[in-house]
Amino acid sequence: DPPEVSQFLNTISNSKSLQSLSGLPYYCRLLMEEFRLGKSQGGIGIPEFKDEFELLEHVVSGIIKREIDKGLLYWEHFDGGEAGLIEWIETIAIVLYEENFKGLSKSEVEEYAKSILVRELPQEQYSHALTTLIQFPLLAAGIKPGVITYKHELLGEYLAARYLLEHIIKDPVIFGKRLGSRLDFADSLMVRYIASRLPREQESMQLIITTLKTGELRGMAFANLLQLVLLSTPAHDVITNNQIILEGKDLRSVKFTDKDLQKVSFRNCNLSNSLFKDCNLQNAQFEGAIFAETKFEISSGDSLSDARFGNLQNFESIYEGKHRIDDRNKMIKWVQKITGRTERIQEPCATTFQLRTLFLKYIRQDGSGHRSALRATTLSRGTRYANAPSPDDCIKACLRFNFLRGPDSRKRILITSDQDQKNDIIDFLKDWRLTTKMRQLLDYLCPKSSCVHIPESYLMGRES
Repeated sequence: DPPEVSQFLNTISNSKSLQSLSGLPYYCRLLMEEFRLGKSQGGIGIPEFKDEFELLEHVVSGIIKREIDKGLLYWEHFDGGEAGLIEWIETIAIVLYEENFKGLSKSEVEEYAKSILVRELPQEQYSHALTTLIQFPLLAAGIKPGVITYKHELLGEYLAARYLLEHIIKDPVIFGKRLGSRLDFADSLMVRYIASRLPREQESMQLIITTLKTGELRGMAFANLLQLVLLSTPAHDVITNNQIILEGKDLRSVKFTDKDLQKVSFRNCNLSNSLFKDCNLQNAQFEGAIFAETKFEISSGDSLSDARFGNLQNFESIYEGKHRIDDRNKMIKWVQKITGRTERIQEPCATTFQLRTLFLKYIRQDGSGHRSALRATTLSRGTRYANAPSPDDCIKACLRFNFLRGPDSRKRILITSDQDQKNDIIDFLKDWRLTTKMRQLLDYLCPKSSCVHIPESYLMGRES
């Protein structure tokens, strides 16, 4: 109906907040549904929503109200009334969020539903309420038969975020873990919602900061809570003022924006895909840190003055603004220019770099698996280091020492199936540590007599 479309577009164009919300297809569809509902009821069309969370709350409340108005559900059927039903939909949401919305079996959803229904209900009412909950409009059939999930993941994530915000004060450590290990967490609806509400919960905010200081959290749980704090407060000195220690932490994909990070130690941190935007990083320490697609968006020329980067032993790539640097020599020159320091960098031998280049095609620098098999022609391609054995010679030596195996029937070279040797490779890539067998391999390959292969300064441990 063109006139209806024109009215909808005019309504949207007259509101900055609605314009912003309509940019996301799912929100645009929700706004269109609200517009049609309002018109059908003789209203003005679309209520004014100041942000996405007011829209989502309006949608959830509307769905519940319609179920009540139709007589499909009754508050008195739930332990705790309205609060009981809300607890149920939020609990389902957080469980599904933790499983990446793959779905719950119908029997699991029923068990959660039974936990909130009044047990003394007559059997017919009890069965009707249970069926209505299983068929609740927020839920839908999953991909697999007999599985139920949220009809729209954004609504599910919003309700999961509400659940976590309400429960954070009980145990921030568990809370940090339940936020998951999403590498896009800093841009997720989950973190946006909690960060927008957390400043009102000063007790919870202080509890999170205290938890970050205790050292109890490891891995992505620490990064999750840190990101929440960074987004929840405008304070430039939230890290330094609260003496939060970052050294050795897994800070993958954490975004530091407009923060004072003078003299902060990022030694041995995993900074893969992390962002430093308009931060003061003077005298910061980055020795031993993993740099992989790490972004530096620095507006001031002296923001990194006197920062220390050490030997850059875990450098893969960075971005200076939109300019990508993935060459070690160019990185060294950039560090010298941006910091004003010229550090004496001790390098591993060329054979060490050549062998790492080969293994990195199978296993990532953080020790996670990348692929298990590659054609020999693919393995032979890539960076070649002067005064090092050729990639083909490295492949042959790895086959001889059983770090690789094959070729198979498809002419592919496979990573070793021996877990001990696979751990040798991981130690080599992750911490530059040479086990006995790995050292034997390097001694066999390296043309330099009595080579130590890796200088002592490279052997710096990080949090696992």
